Amino acid sequence: MEDEGRVPTDPSTPGSASRSARWLSGPVVDLFLGCGVGYVVLTVLLLISGATQPLVLWTPFATDVLALVTNTPHYGATLLRVYEHRSDRRRYGFFAVHATLLIFGLFVGGLYWAPLGSLLLTVYASWSPWHFAGQNYGLALMFLRRRGVPVDARTKRLLYTSFVLSFLITFFAIHGGGGRLHLAPVPGEASVHYEFLAIGIPDSISLPALWIFGSAYVLTLIAVAASLLRRARAIDLVPSAMLVLLQALWFSIPALLVLRGEQSAWNVTRATIWVSIFHSIQYLWVSSYYARQVGDSSRSTYLGKTLLAGAGLTMLPALLFMPGLLGTIPFDAGLGQVLFAAVNIHHFMLDGVIWKLRDGRIARALLRAEQTTPEPIAPENRLGRRLVWLACAGALGIYVVNSWEFEFGVRRPSERGNFARQEKAIQRLRWIGRESHAVHYNLGFGLARDGQLLAARPHLERSLELYPTAKTWTALGNLESVEGHFAVALSALDTAIALDSSYAIAHKRRGEVLAALGELDAALDALGEAERLAPDNSNIRDSLERVKRWRASANAAGSANTGRTRPSPP
Repeated sequence: MEDEGRVPTDPSTPGSASRSARWLSGPVVDLFLGCGVGYVVLTVLLLISGATQPLVLWTPFATDVLALVTNTPHYGATLLRVYEHRSDRRRYGFFAVHATLLIFGLFVGGLYWAPLGSLLLTVYASWSPWHFAGQNYGLALMFLRRRGVPVDARTKRLLYTSFVLSFLITFFAIHGGGGRLHLAPVPGEASVHYEFLAIGIPDSISLPALWIFGSAYVLTLIAVAASLLRRARAIDLVPSAMLVLLQALWFSIPALLVLRGEQSAWNVTRATIWVSIFHSIQYLWVSSYYARQVGDSSRSTYLGKTLLAGAGLTMLPALLFMPGLLGTIPFDAGLGQVLFAAVNIHHFMLDGVIWKLRDGRIARALLRAEQTTPEPIAPENRLGRRLVWLACAGALGIYVVNSWEFEFGVRRPSERGNFARQEKAIQRLRWIGRESHAVHYNLGFGLARDGQLLAARPHLERSLELYPTAKTWTALGNLESVEGHFAVALSALDTAIALDSSYAIAHKRRGEVLAALGELDAALDALGEAERLAPDNSNIRDSLERVKRWRASANAAGSANTGRTRPSPP
């Protein structure tokens, strides 16, 4: 939510606005959900608890549930504003159709051309702080106006400048020195296809820039505070001050800590998942109020529609472009990353268009708390709307089943060694188009470690069909070596190293297979490379010392084939 243009002059004096006009949903709800007090309280509790990781108290399933009820509907809220009524589709036609098709085309292109996918990730991660800053600025200005606080042009420019400086501080921290700060959550494991393309602004430029922008940021906020305190009571500035503090906690402070190398000390407060969740809560809080003001629907109906619309947006493209249909990359190997980036870029673009405080309808609802007369709704194709909502309901079902099966069919059973339950989960995930190469790998690895080599092989091979990784090729190569197929094992391990030459375990296993074949010098070279890549790995050191002893014994006996032994299972 951004403010562009002149906000209509409010003749009321500071503090004179009625109680109902001062808040959207009451002081407690507004402060905790809209102004970030809830985020600050959570941060303090996590710090007091001694938590050093952002989600130390949460299971992946709990995180999925939080995302489902916050992040997902906040995307849907934007879709409803633009696409639900024909009048809005016409009003925002260029962005609703042409720009949307362009982003969709970039998403599809990114699935087949890795540099384009990486560019989408980079644009999303770089734009995200500005999107959040725009929303916090718009809400801060909204609370000032609703309280009748006079905000002259100079003060408004200074307030806006503070949020611009906050973004610039974050941008330089993200792109300085190869990218030292990441503040945008992206689902899925690291992919060999896609990466964040940091500009790599030299320290000689980025660090002085951080000092300059940081100093200007503090001075600007002081000037804003001084100006507003001359015109209003301090209590009238509390909501807006909280939003300024929230912006600092989310972006400015973590970025400035880069100057002192103390990022790790701010892990909890800058945890991207919490920032994203509270931003989404904030968005739903204000958008649901606006929907009621313009007479769209009740709060419960509105939130239900946002959930369905958001699920459709985030799940249906993934289903369409899964391996076996129009795509080649599994969700957790890169498809999810590119889709998430494209969805957010689309969300950022539409948000920048639809939430303008200079818009008369928005100003009446958010600035002056006026109930507006609903616009006439043109007749719609009822069958088409029902089909869209049905598809969105199916997408929501896929989300729920996916989260449930990953938690109760994969993660927990794997901890207990319940292979049968994992087999069922894999089958159900395949039914909903979310078959995972990582799940197949983990199950195959677990079965092999349990000595069930025949049962392990199909899962390792299926994992490679879905998405080949160095880990899976290494596990399959080790399985072949355990069965005595050393030449086949060596070929698999060579493939693993070709995919990722930095994977130390592949070099270790290759060295052990070479030793089993009696090629002790080559084995020592492979194990030496493994030790170089992972100097703290005691298993690698043990294997290296063992082969050294074999070669010493072989040299002493005058034979190069002494000490043949099969490697251990994966």
